[in-house]
Amino acid sequence: MSLVSTLLRELVAADGDAVVLHSGDVPYVDAAGQEIEILKEPLTDDHVQRLLGQLLPRESQQMFNLLGSVQYDYPPPAEHPHEHFMVVASREARDIWVEI
Repeated sequence: MSLVSTLLRELVAADGDAVVLHSGDVPYVDAAGQEIEILKEPLTDDHVQRLLGQLLPRESQQMFNLLGSVQYDYPPPAEHPHEHFMVVASREARDIWVEI
């Protein structure tokens, strides 16, 4: 199972508001004001950049690289056909924030 699938599964299972990915931090689901950690290790800049590459189509990746931020309606995966996911990403220097 891919990390993206794991993130989406955890978000749906927790009935969360967002999955928060930030370079240098452990990814978590924000659910009812609680932070539920998904992994045990913090994500590196490279991890977050690769995840963003899996979440965004090429056009949105180019927009992110050009503007430093992007918002994208992620198509519902087969495992969660009735869910709506939106990817919001921003970069400040080498810091990358992604929320799903």
